[in-house]
Amino acid sequence: MSADDVARTLRHGERNRRRKTVGELVLFSRLADPTERNAFVGNLLASLHKTLGR
Repeated sequence: MSADDVARTLRHGERNRRRKTVGELVLFSRLADPTERNAFVGNLLASLHKTLGR
């Protein structure tokens, strides 16, 4: 499997996941995937960083 095939597979998987989850309530305690947990926390930290003005 080439790098292009892997990238294509990841893109399609993420697009499908977004289509299923857009508009749904996201609860941190229900996120089983560590990548999703990291993205959730990172999103909160980005907002905090903007609020603090640094």
